[in-house]
Amino acid sequence: MTGMDDRPLQPAELRRRAEAMAREKAARSPEDLKEQPPEEIRRTLHELRVHQIEVEIQNNELCRVQQELEASRAKYFDLYDLAPMGYFTVSKEGSILEANLRGADLLGVERKRLVKQQLTRYIVPEDQDIYYLHRKHQLETGERQVCELRMRRMDGSSFWGWMEMGAARDEEDGLPVCRTMISDVTERKRSEQNQVRLVAMLDATPGFVGFADAKDTHILYINPGGRKMVGVQAQEDVTQFKIADVHPEWTNKLFREEIIPSALRDGMWTGECAFLNRDGREIPVMMVLLAHKLPSGEVERFSTISIDITDKKRAETEKEKLQTQLQQAQKMEVVGRLAGGVAHDFNNLLTVITGYSELLLQKIGKESPMHGEVEEIKRAGERAAALTQQLLAFSRKQIIAPMVLDLNLLTADLGKMLARLIGEDIDLKTVPGKDLGLVQVDPGQFEQVLVNLAVNARDAMPDGGTLLIETANVELDEEYCAQRPYQIRPGRFVRLAVSDTGHGMTGETAKRIFEPFFTTKAKGKGTGLGLSMIYGAVKQSGGSIEAYSEVGIGTTIKIYLPRAEGEAVKRVKDDRPTVLPGGRETVLIVEDEDSVRNLGVRILGDLGYRVMQARNGAEAIALAQGYGDRIDLLLTDVVMPGMNGSELATQLVLHHPEMQVLFTSGYTDDAIVRHGVLDEGVSFVGKPYSPSALAKKVRKVLDKA
Repeated sequence: MTGMDDRPLQPAELRRRAEAMAREKAARSPEDLKEQPPEEIRRTLHELRVHQIEVEIQNNELCRVQQELEASRAKYFDLYDLAPMGYFTVSKEGSILEANLRGADLLGVERKRLVKQQLTRYIVPEDQDIYYLHRKHQLETGERQVCELRMRRMDGSSFWGWMEMGAARDEEDGLPVCRTMISDVTERKRSEQNQVRLVAMLDATPGFVGFADAKDTHILYINPGGRKMVGVQAQEDVTQFKIADVHPEWTNKLFREEIIPSALRDGMWTGECAFLNRDGREIPVMMVLLAHKLPSGEVERFSTISIDITDKKRAETEKEKLQTQLQQAQKMEVVGRLAGGVAHDFNNLLTVITGYSELLLQKIGKESPMHGEVEEIKRAGERAAALTQQLLAFSRKQIIAPMVLDLNLLTADLGKMLARLIGEDIDLKTVPGKDLGLVQVDPGQFEQVLVNLAVNARDAMPDGGTLLIETANVELDEEYCAQRPYQIRPGRFVRLAVSDTGHGMTGETAKRIFEPFFTTKAKGKGTGLGLSMIYGAVKQSGGSIEAYSEVGIGTTIKIYLPRAEGEAVKRVKDDRPTVLPGGRETVLIVEDEDSVRNLGVRILGDLGYRVMQARNGAEAIALAQGYGDRIDLLLTDVVMPGMNGSELATQLVLHHPEMQVLFTSGYTDDAIVRHGVLDEGVSFVGKPYSPSALAKKVRKVLDKA
């Protein structure tokens, strides 16, 4: 076709040609056509026809292109609106010119209402400076800018936005604009924040938190608390270590046969094991070990949370020690109760045996051929009485009369007797404490304590040795007391230490030395009551006792007695010849044991007293009420069925205020004592008593009145 090119015409060119041909046609008039020759007219008409056809073709092509453009634009806007992020066109001044549907949805406002609004309206005020800074840089340099800031919706809620800004020009007016893309990254930011919090939490965790590769056992991570536990410095790369470097049990039976198999089988193992510090210390821990598996089932790594249980293990050890002490105390308490019950009846029998044997000795005289036999009966009774007193001392049922004493004076007074007792082949040394504090104890009881300790020391040194007696002021704190195998309480004490250089004892033997009837001596050489008596006497005086011994070196017994206030009592020995004092006063004897009561009536009656007797409290009250004269003394047993001696005395004194009271008993009872200590002002004579002891005590009480 004339004037046509094989190259397809573009819409703009088609439009330009069509407009030019239309202008040319309009410029021609009919007169111009008449003046032309016929052939020229035909040629012109033909050209017009051809031009018309070309215009129609160009118009059709233009319509097709326009339709394609419209379809392409519609497709573009569909993609624009359906994009997962918000797209905005923002003017140089910061106002929104255009937004896609996702952008409007992100900001929670209709798209048409966004137009001409400032984008900063939808940015949290605290983050607007971030936007201005990046926007300014983008305008000045034209470079693409990316930032994260908090956006806010129309309803006031907020979200984290990832914003990308790029330079462009408006299609219509060609002015510079900013193409801005915004994505909601709230979930990612929350995940990052959680990760930061997790890291902070791990950093603050005092225990061991770690991860290790399951294949080669290389450590992947250890938290600061874990590093400190195993002695790894903060700057060290933990990935250079393997589990065996921090865990001594990695290769042992526990790890190989229990921990790892359990974790692989169940996904988790929980139990106690240990970590290894670089200084060589094994640190006991409570571990939770997790096995992390891939979808294929293969274990990828191990993770652990382990807590240091050193304090817990120490507490368990202390608990076991206390439990052992409690069991020992309970065992000794049971034996003590049994001993007290036996001693009550036994002392009544011994009172009769020793009492009548002494009366018989006085009657028959030394010239009698039976004197020796009766003397043996009396000595046997006295030995039995001594054993009973040891039982009562152990069980803390012995009745004592404590007084404030200086232990230095007590040990000095006993020095000569102890030297004779232990023999010449044992060197007795005493080291008195300087400015020694006072103690409140029963002097006779503690003389017996020293004698028993000296006898035990002598028996432990058959070939001779040294016996050392020391006194000192000490203060015991809680830490020291907590470490002792025996029950010792903190405080200010006077310590009495008795040491020997004998054969010593094993640890197991030393734990049992205070048990009654326990002895390491040969059969017939000891009763096993000596140290148990000492134990009871010390406890009854409010003190504590401990033993330390090593085989081949010797034994030390340490007694801690509470410091006492006041002045020490000076003890005066009565060296006057023994004379049984008598009298003419009236004495009422109340005793439920017939043989003991009859003995008392016999002894006091022979000494000139007027004696009345009753078997119990009710009988005594009836007898006293029917007696019209003065009753000078009530001699009553403390432990009786029905009314005890203390209750009886209270009632009788109301009707006979002139009457004095003398109690007697074979063991302690709370009626007249507190934990074995006599109440102040109470007169007491213990069973078994001899005729001379009873006579002296009765006379002393009556004279006091």
